[in-house]
Amino acid sequence: MSDSTTPVRLCTTCGRSLPATADYYTSHPSGLYGLSNKCRDCKRAYDAEHAAENKEAKRLRNRSYYLAHRDEILSQQPAYRAGRADEMRDYFAARYVAKRDVIVAQQRLLAEKHPERRHANYLLNYSRKKGLVVARPCDVCGAPKVEGHHDDYAKPLDVRWLCRSHHRKLHHQLSH
Repeated sequence: MSDSTTPVRLCTTCGRSLPATADYYTSHPSGLYGLSNKCRDCKRAYDAEHAAENKEAKRLRNRSYYLAHRDEILSQQPAYRAGRADEMRDYFAARYVAKRDVIVAQQRLLAEKHPERRHANYLLNYSRKKGLVVARPCDVCGAPKVEGHHDDYAKPLDVRWLCRSHHRKLHHQLSH
């Protein structure tokens, strides 16, 4: 555990004497030997408890920071994503390949469970490709990139055009 040259430090929380090394204590610039007065186990437990007690305050702090710096944050995102486009594409492609069998099985199960939904989506997509149906901007926000939402699968070409975000929100509302 320790040799005679390694100093020992007492954890102020649990009272254990452990070698004063970074393996047992986190670093702290003003602490003895540059280490915290709590061992790693006690520090981890304290941090988890503190995070749980202050979850709402942290959420509010983060939200107010975001609102105060929203324009700056949003202006940085496209450049950040553009700089990482290859990395992100490779990451998502690898993730898909790793889970492809599960994804295909889930899609097949869903199609078998809801054949009317599958048929309505097939007819809508076919009609869009042939130019028989033209998508309109999102009915809620006007976004140009939309998905068709079927209120009634028996009417496959009668859809509401919604962006991905509003489509997901609608399905969340319908399921709860």
